[in-house]
Amino acid sequence: MTDPLIGVAYTFTAYLDDALSPGMLCIDPPLAIGDVQVSLDNGALTNITTLPVVTPAGSSAVVVTLSIAEMTVVDQVAVFFHDPDGVWGDQIWTITPTATAPARIGNAMTLSSSERDALFVRLAQTALTESYAALGAAPTFEQFQFMLWSALHDYEISGTVMTSHKLDATTPAMAWTLDDATNPTTRTRSA
Repeated sequence: MTDPLIGVAYTFTAYLDDALSPGMLCIDPPLAIGDVQVSLDNGALTNITTLPVVTPAGSSAVVVTLSIAEMTVVDQVAVFFHDPDGVWGDQIWTITPTATAPARIGNAMTLSSSERDALFVRLAQTALTESYAALGAAPTFEQFQFMLWSALHDYEISGTVMTSHKLDATTPAMAWTLDDATNPTTRTRSA
């Protein structure tokens, strides 16, 4: 079972005591709307979004799924089981998320050391696909890497034209116009 995370749906299995046979688990506990409620950060009780299900049927295992909204807490989620018919005993399960949801593009990110290591390995060991942004277009990360390599590593100058090459060292990747053929001080990308 994975650790509960803030803002990430969470599923766990609960077992309810049989109120009619103390010390025994309730087999196939009947669950109805209102029997299971949640309290987020000690707030008001509300019905759980998804009514728990006995799985497999005929067992005592009650599978509880807390939605993303129910797991978006600062401290804890309390799950209250109450049977007005008295078939199973009342119980409270407290879920305390131990971490925040995984960072996504656009979120403020704080990476753990293992996440940083995994990211480094992914970046360092994944071959990039050679590509160059069109003139005036914003480059992707990969395009930027190849454009930078090409402009700094493999180029030739002929008069007022500077041409950089692709990885094969012969195919033109980009071209610039220089302001002077013998003593250039600026260059402007032209292709």
